[in-house]
Amino acid sequence: MKMNYQILTEVRFEHEFYDGVFSAFDIYPTGETTFILKNFGLEFRKWPGGFMILFDKEHGGSDRSKASLLTKELSLHFVLKLEDKELFNYTNTFNTDISKHVFYFSNSHVARENLHSGEVVSNKALFAYPLRFFKSQGLAKPFGHLVLKLKPGLRDIYTIKFEALARYWRYILASNEARSVEHPMIMDNETQTIFDGPNYLILPSGQQAAFFVSPAPIKLTNKTTIRYQLLERDVEGAKRNKIVIRALQYPNHAYISSLPQSEDEEGDHKYSEIII
Repeated sequence: MKMNYQILTEVRFEHEFYDGVFSAFDIYPTGETTFILKNFGLEFRKWPGGFMILFDKEHGGSDRSKASLLTKELSLHFVLKLEDKELFNYTNTFNTDISKHVFYFSNSHVARENLHSGEVVSNKALFAYPLRFFKSQGLAKPFGHLVLKLKPGLRDIYTIKFEALARYWRYILASNEARSVEHPMIMDNETQTIFDGPNYLILPSGQQAAFFVSPAPIKLTNKTTIRYQLLERDVEGAKRNKIVIRALQYPNHAYISSLPQSEDEEGDHKYSEIII
């Protein structure tokens, strides 16, 4: 049997945290959608970070165009399963109980690139579980549902984009090298912004440690650059600060800290801790 497949459309998963492929999900078609794919000469192909739908141009022994296929206005339903259990450690928080909700994505606005409202996924994409208009797909609650409507105006590419978590970054000087700096300061070398501090807290070991906090929340990222530096401040006013550590590490999203705030801190900041 001769087949001539061409791309009908594709869906890409993106995340601000990642500089490259974002592959936190497994995705698979429902039984009803598998039946539609087979009977209409369509093929579902997934890869890390997305999937595509292809169509056979010579289905049923005759040529057909993409436009003619879209006039049938088929609807494909896919289920998303979360594979990265640390996703919410680096994703912007949703003001709801995720355990009782599922995400719902669709191209109901067929001309819009994002399969959700807004530039990034928000609470508007969350619905109480179970969704009444979908049959149960098993005992386990899925991460989400995705519906693609194959109709005129279908885009070549659709996107689902998540926003990175933004928190105050707190650098804690715990090593002998860092603690030996007489007049420490931490600076964003790109913007010349100086972190607030030093303030002090008591480590679980009983030692007192100085720490510095970013003036504003910073989004987590897996990209690393020579941006944040530990300096020894020039107290004589010549502005010849000495570089102690040229490139400070970024927060580890898998590390959940329970270190306390200092007594002289105000507010209830959520921190991303970096111990140096």
